[in-house]
Amino acid sequence: MIEGIKHILRSIKIFRRSKAINPNQAFGEALQQHIANSAELNQHSFSHQKTTYEHFVGEEDDDDYEEDFGVVDCECDDDNKRKCGRKDCPRPSISTIVVCVFLFLVFVFLPAVYLLHCFDLLKSHWDVSEDANGDGPSGYSAWEYAMVDHTYGDSVIDEFSAAAKGKGALKKRLRDIVITERPVPTETAAPTRPPPPPTPPPYSQCSVVPDSLRFDCFPGEGASKEGCESRGCCWIPRGQERNRDKNHAGEVVIGPNNEIPEDPKSQSNGVDAHEDGNNIINVADPKLDKSLEESKEGFPPLDVPYCFFPPGNADHYYSWINITMHKRSYRDTRIEDEGSEPKHGTMTGFLQLRNPSPYPSDIPLLRVDVLFETPERIRVKITDANHPRYEPPYPEVPVMDFNRKDMFRLSPRDLFYRVNMDKSHVGFEVVRRSNNRTVFDSRSVGALVYADQFLQFSALLPKDSSLYGLGEHQGPLKLSTDWQRVVLFNHDSVPKNNSDVHKTNLYGSHPFLMATEKDGNSIGVFLLNSNAMEVILQPGPAVTFRAIGGIIDLHIFIGETPGDVVAQYTDVVGRSFMPPLWGLGFHLCRFGYKTLNRTREVSESVRKAGIPLDVQWNDLDYMKQGNDFTYDPVNFKGLPEFVEELHKLGMHYIPLIDAGISGGDKAGTYPPYDEGLAAGVFIKNSSGLPFVGKVWNKVSTVWPDFTNPTSVPYWSTQMERLHKQFPFDGAWIDMNEPSNFYSGTEKGCPTSGTEPGPYGRKESSLEHPPYLPPVEGSLLAYKTICMSARHFAGSHYDVHNLHGFTHAIVTSFALTELRGKRPFVISRSTFAGHGHYAGHWTGDEASTWTDMANTIPAILNFNIFGVPLVGADICGFNGNTTVELCSRWSQLGAFYPFSRNHNTDDAIDQDPVSLGPMVVQSARKALLIRYSLLPFLYTLFWRSHAFGEAVARPLFFEFPDDPNTHEIDRQFLWGYSLMIVPVLEEGKTSVEAYIPSGLWYDFYSKKLISSSHKGGHKMTLPAPADTIPLLVRGGTIIPMQAPNMTTGETRKNKLELMIALDNETCAAGVLYWDEDDALNTWDEGHYSFMTFTVGPENTKPESKAEDEAMYLNEKIEGTVRASVLSGVLTWRGVPISVNLGAIRVMGVNGPIKGVSANGQPIPYSYDDKLKYLVVENLNLDLNTVFIVMWY
Repeated sequence: MIEGIKHILRSIKIFRRSKAINPNQAFGEALQQHIANSAELNQHSFSHQKTTYEHFVGEEDDDDYEEDFGVVDCECDDDNKRKCGRKDCPRPSISTIVVCVFLFLVFVFLPAVYLLHCFDLLKSHWDVSEDANGDGPSGYSAWEYAMVDHTYGDSVIDEFSAAAKGKGALKKRLRDIVITERPVPTETAAPTRPPPPPTPPPYSQCSVVPDSLRFDCFPGEGASKEGCESRGCCWIPRGQERNRDKNHAGEVVIGPNNEIPEDPKSQSNGVDAHEDGNNIINVADPKLDKSLEESKEGFPPLDVPYCFFPPGNADHYYSWINITMHKRSYRDTRIEDEGSEPKHGTMTGFLQLRNPSPYPSDIPLLRVDVLFETPERIRVKITDANHPRYEPPYPEVPVMDFNRKDMFRLSPRDLFYRVNMDKSHVGFEVVRRSNNRTVFDSRSVGALVYADQFLQFSALLPKDSSLYGLGEHQGPLKLSTDWQRVVLFNHDSVPKNNSDVHKTNLYGSHPFLMATEKDGNSIGVFLLNSNAMEVILQPGPAVTFRAIGGIIDLHIFIGETPGDVVAQYTDVVGRSFMPPLWGLGFHLCRFGYKTLNRTREVSESVRKAGIPLDVQWNDLDYMKQGNDFTYDPVNFKGLPEFVEELHKLGMHYIPLIDAGISGGDKAGTYPPYDEGLAAGVFIKNSSGLPFVGKVWNKVSTVWPDFTNPTSVPYWSTQMERLHKQFPFDGAWIDMNEPSNFYSGTEKGCPTSGTEPGPYGRKESSLEHPPYLPPVEGSLLAYKTICMSARHFAGSHYDVHNLHGFTHAIVTSFALTELRGKRPFVISRSTFAGHGHYAGHWTGDEASTWTDMANTIPAILNFNIFGVPLVGADICGFNGNTTVELCSRWSQLGAFYPFSRNHNTDDAIDQDPVSLGPMVVQSARKALLIRYSLLPFLYTLFWRSHAFGEAVARPLFFEFPDDPNTHEIDRQFLWGYSLMIVPVLEEGKTSVEAYIPSGLWYDFYSKKLISSSHKGGHKMTLPAPADTIPLLVRGGTIIPMQAPNMTTGETRKNKLELMIALDNETCAAGVLYWDEDDALNTWDEGHYSFMTFTVGPENTKPESKAEDEAMYLNEKIEGTVRASVLSGVLTWRGVPISVNLGAIRVMGVNGPIKGVSANGQPIPYSYDDKLKYLVVENLNLDLNTVFIVMWY
């Protein structure tokens, strides 16, 4: 028996040598090879993300063991004896096998079972599904959870091979998700055995889906029944609609697994339809005309889709492998239940391709990271689990460090949201904790598609919410959810009113959507993706994002108000820059001055007419042959002296600096080209040479690659050289979409390349991707650079939308270094985060009443996007304006955050003086008001810079719980205090306005015009030809100054306070004041910040102010009631002289017996009819606490 056991142990030793060690050695070599391949891959990768290890299972064929690993050779000879090299090995007997099995059971199996029971791993009832509060991980039993969880390390094998010690079940599970190495990071090789296409659902299942829940399965053209069903989708043309009962015609009850119950009454409604092949056209559809009209515009019809995803389909293309909750945290906050271990921080899941999509190169394995970044913000990032993909390098969003140990404890109850994920539904749900209402739900909504050049996901948004954002486009502020498409791909195009169905691509791309519910609660959804995309809005409301590259990097913001959401959004993409005070003055420009003499003549005429003017601009015509960084020495002779004259007047000068550099000048004659060529800074074509197109330059144009770090010193050098010729103060950067007079090169774009380029895709797939969003021109390279052009950060296909943004970043930096003062940059092309570096103007608006009205939602949208310094060309750019139109537009333009009059070279002059007395009077009156409000406007820009607040605001920002304000975009607010109600129709001398609840005073007459506390109402306001109606909100204090001809001269005047009391005779306001052009004043504490409050008796701003107010009350005998204005300097980093010269108070109930300032009686005037108090000739130092009392 003892000899038998020795024989067994000897056999086991041999078996272990031959079968256990070798696979591990094989796996080690495979892993080393993988690491080497990954390192090589990273050298060619343009993504800034780290490569994730691939999952390998080392496995060798038995026949290769002896050759590769030196295993002893065992074979049978003729005598039926087994030989192993030079030693004989006896065959194990039956008794040996029995003893071996017995020992295995006693010493291996039974102890393993005991240990598993000790750790509860065999309790099938152990469910880690989400707890009652929805705060835990979900969807798997513990055993399954342990088997599939592979998110704690860089390599699946490293983690689970050690944990399971070679268990076959784990190896099989891992083998199922192995992905073979692809040759390039951006293209995914098709699986060796692609899964079969999904089976189309039965008609009875499809027919019950309401229109609002039909998510398009066949976007673009060419949908047919055969093509639709091959995708496993429902095909129901409008002519074959079923006659649903009333329940299904309205809201559909969704089952517990997101299934829609079958309607037994489903049947065809018999509406006539005819079929063109398999393409059904419903001749009785009332919406057909709209779709056909859109088709004529060159866009696919957009309406209720005929081909749509089946209901309750949890995994049409992808299915979950696992979902893991990490016990980690965000920033300096640890989220935990009382008395328990931390349970929140991140969630990670993996999605495996189940069925192929109709688009090439599906990503077989996706990683889904859900990051709880702040109590109000969630980030959901869906990436290729095995290979890096392009991600936009800008804006630089915050990166949360989830491994920090210096954490502040926070209860889950402090979170504004709850995130639900489980394996039965692909997607996730975000629930607002305060009311347990779902605000974002992508679980089994439509289908997730993640191919190399086609990404799509859909989600349901809060019911009955109003949607805003998704720019840049022209049209109403509130977005339609009646099947509207918004295309985002930067393009030089004239803004125009598209149909409600289709918003064509314009100069900028801002994939940020905001939804505001009827009670004012709001959410924001930001997709950080710079590729061309379209966004579909449909009833529900619901949204579908489709991008043709990159990754899905979703940021969701939960706010109690729209302003909260915008503040959170700008916290991610960057707060707006603080402009210099002079940048908030009036700007004057014209394409077509043609000479310096004409420029000087117009500028002087405006100043002589008494119209404030701070900045003179010149368009393209100042350049020599249209070349950047030059000026015409003949027509603009004396330009340096002219700029110095402006500076002596306290004015400033801004020239145009286009994005393109002349590429046709002789070598040695044009330094910007020669130096750029030497530095290798220009965008390259597919052959590695500078990409050549054509803009305003006489021969050809090349473009600097602003994603290349070399562009910073290059561009700074060019600007410094120009600044030495004439000392300009800001930069106007244009044509930076980038615009091109060709569609690519003069000969087009290369499309014949059959081999992958340096960024992994063929030229043909870049120029003509598998799916093309309906961009203008139906070609990605239409009037721009070829998609196959090469940048430092990737192909133009990926970084096109970033060109203007990076142009602004580099220009802002160069200006800062050049002048040592705050930069002032205005750019046409924009992207998310643009407001952190520059402002924007809305481009080539036409001189029409319609375009003037459309500039209001455009200005409001960019404030939502975090770009508060925005304006439109006053009086319009294209076409000839009229006296009345320019008069009204001058009134409106005085209240654009960025105020500039500008027009084209083939239109009439439209500076105020050239159009006569009416326009002069309107412009002077409105601009003098603007200049008087500069302290207030400057403070609003500081609040935007510091806290992310909007400067120009829609009414629903301040009155979010009033649904009547949610669609208003023909009037707007400056901050929370001043309402602007422009005249937008020809021949009108009055305007209808919506007045929200509260007290509202007329800015001009100081009369109380509305005191409703039961909700808002409409009323007609007088609007004489030279006047724009302005209303002041009760309860606010607006700092002002007497206006002058420049911002610098205005700043020298004493401060005044316009006070509008509310129903409780209270008001409040603030003032931010600094050196107006110095850098980093807020960040470094070099500013003065003052708070003003008005209240009965005392306002308790500080103990000292309170004591003085009480003392003054006691001294005034016989006073029944007093009101006190208190001013408190909250912070003074540097001494800035600010004196209060006057106060003007609206809503003061009389009689007034006296007024005192710091205890001293002072003169005043009071209008009992208007209830208006004026106190002038004050000289109160605002660097100290002051008290003004009336009684």
